[in-house]
Amino acid sequence: APQSVTHLELDKFLSAWNNSPTSREHRHTSINTFFRYLLKQGIIGTNPMSKVDKKAKLTNRKQPHIFNSEKALMILEQAADAASEKTIEWTASSDRYSVQKAKYKIPIHQPYDLFLYLAVGFLSGIRPKEILRLKWEDIDLNQKHIVISADQSKERKPRVVEIYPRLLDLLINYRESHAVDSSGMLITISENSIKNRRTKLMKSLGIRWKQDVMRHTFATYHIAKFGIDNTRQQLGHTVDQVMFDYYIGYAKNAEKDANRFFDQTNKTKLVKPVSA
Repeated sequence: APQSVTHLELDKFLSAWNNSPTSREHRHTSINTFFRYLLKQGIIGTNPMSKVDKKAKLTNRKQPHIFNSEKALMILEQAADAASEKTIEWTASSDRYSVQKAKYKIPIHQPYDLFLYLAVGFLSGIRPKEILRLKWEDIDLNQKHIVISADQSKERKPRVVEIYPRLLDLLINYRESHAVDSSGMLITISENSIKNRRTKLMKSLGIRWKQDVMRHTFATYHIAKFGIDNTRQQLGHTVDQVMFDYYIGYAKNAEKDANRFFDQTNKTKLVKPVSA
């Protein structure tokens, strides 16, 4: 049906057209005329061709990279066991605001930011940028979900992300072991600090990190265990083709690995309470 055709599908169709650029432009004009007619007749609400460039062609997408369940869980375990890299905070002296009189303190209430970042990324599929915007109050451990507000979401659309047993267990134990401020940020350090700590951890493990590997890994195992529709809702995708292009092929015959990935009985080691 014309109403279900997306601009991505049309762009992909035109990019597969192997004739001359002029022929592509002529085909673009013909298709655009057709959809403009449908729009005028009220058959469709928007013209998808308005977002398709006449000369633009889709470039080949990079092959998505995933970690198997054993490697992903090993990374989490190592992040939890790693010595905490405590963040130095600057506080002005009580009598004068000057660098010379500055005092420094090392907060110890929540030092395992990289562990939390990796745990939420691998076990919920939330985008890295969205993780950095989360507050503890966005995480409802009783209802077992995380609320991604429109301000936090890449798509600027709110969504509710389910917390599965393994991640739920990690978050509950973390909150019990640390003095967590409910109104505070889940990740208390900067994006650059997360990257630096992650790079150091990956180097010590001899693992090469790939962009979006947490989300791709989660999506692959989630499709294998829960199906395409549930995964699309969990990740916040609005175009089914994205799911097909990136994840479905990898999810085939991955049920056993997926069960291992989501099985809360095989618990990742947790950080121990930090004493003052």
